[in-house]
Amino acid sequence: MNRSGERGTALISVIMSIVILMIALSMVTSVFFSASRLTRRAADFSAASNFAEGVLERVTAEPFNRAQTAEIRNDLPKLPGAECFVAVRQLEDGLKEVTVSVSWTQEKQRQKTTLSTLVARGAIR
Repeated sequence: MNRSGERGTALISVIMSIVILMIALSMVTSVFFSASRLTRRAADFSAASNFAEGVLERVTAEPFNRAQTAEIRNDLPKLPGAECFVAVRQLEDGLKEVTVSVSWTQEKQRQKTTLSTLVARGAIR
């Protein structure tokens, strides 16, 4: 084979190597962006869940007759569009269900976490 044929083959090999490298790098970059987005979602969900747990603990620590449905507007977690709602439902005499819902906006979609517990009159704390 002459020298120009060898140079052409070498050039094609270099171009193919660059193309393969670019495909691999784009796949790795995509994985990192996905992992970053999932990490952010998990952190936001964790913040909302921790907040809801704190609200639930405060509401259940109140005297039985004082627990009532309310919207929490103070000290909300630092999440976009965060809202918190406490629902108290009388199930039977001496038993209530307390539900805390925290919602926020993430990636243009509403996200929500809900925690719930039962509270009995005269329960030992």
